[in-house]
Amino acid sequence: MFAVVLFGLVFVKPKLEARVVVGAFALSHLLSGIEIMIVGRDTFTVGMIAVNHCVVWTPALIFLLIRSQRIDLRSSYGVWCFAAGGVFVISLWFDYRDAMIYLSGIL
Repeated sequence: MFAVVLFGLVFVKPKLEARVVVGAFALSHLLSGIEIMIVGRDTFTVGMIAVNHCVVWTPALIFLLIRSQRIDLRSSYGVWCFAAGGVFVISLWFDYRDAMIYLSGIL
């Protein structure tokens, strides 16, 4: 995942989709850092990370899917968009499950 997002930095300046994907990745890590400062490292859980990912990455993935018709998948940028979307889908597959488990325990 990190490698895909890191490679996206090449496209950040000219491409809006790259800015959204890289920004969502950075925002999810920023939110996790804030949560660690609030609740402490000992009580920070995988469920909290999953909720962050679901809240931040889902809109980024939807945006990427909406804009995908404008992207040439034969270009290096298109391959990157496909990889970034795939990474988000796979990660969110597990994150939604973990977030539901976490939220069912605190609600």
